[in-house]
Amino acid sequence: MLAAMYHYPGGTSFQRDRAGYLFCSNFWCDLLHTTAYNGQPNDLGANLGSLALSVLAVTLGLYWWLLAQSMPAARTRPAILVLGLTGSVGMGIVAEVSVKPGTIAHGLAIVMAGPCGLAAMLVALAAQWKRGLHKLAGVGALGLALALWNLVQYSREYLFHAASAPLLPAVQKAATLLVLAWVQATTWKAVAASPSPGHRSRAT
Repeated sequence: MLAAMYHYPGGTSFQRDRAGYLFCSNFWCDLLHTTAYNGQPNDLGANLGSLALSVLAVTLGLYWWLLAQSMPAARTRPAILVLGLTGSVGMGIVAEVSVKPGTIAHGLAIVMAGPCGLAAMLVALAAQWKRGLHKLAGVGALGLALALWNLVQYSREYLFHAASAPLLPAVQKAATLLVLAWVQATTWKAVAASPSPGHRSRAT
């Protein structure tokens, strides 16, 4: 994504004549457009951005699968697995269809798949809170709240032609960083709690 930002010619949906990628004014998906908002070609940047988002979709799919297996309550596993994988597939679709600004398939993929990923996160957060992991769940809840606001506002703009919110790109970045921080912290927690290979071999 950093490489895609570096190669992005410029322009945002609010100011098409701006130069370069503006972290708090451009969306992630702006990187996927083969033609930037300022009209200049962005083929290399689009390929890099699409690759990055595809890798993220695959790794998040693996994350949801492993997280579902680690849940002590069996009834939560199917929900996390199905919802999480559906959201990851939707992210992969976004990476493939977001070639041109305003593509209908791009909006549909986000509006349909986004709620699935957020629902999977909600189920996981509830389970973490119940297990007493309040700090971990708190970080995730803040990321979830921002991601939900981002999705609701985007849906209003896409489906009902509501006025664009200039803060939306910045909220998207904050939500992304918080959710990824929660994913990483959850992973570290699971790794720290798992027995070492030598311990497992002695146990067997």
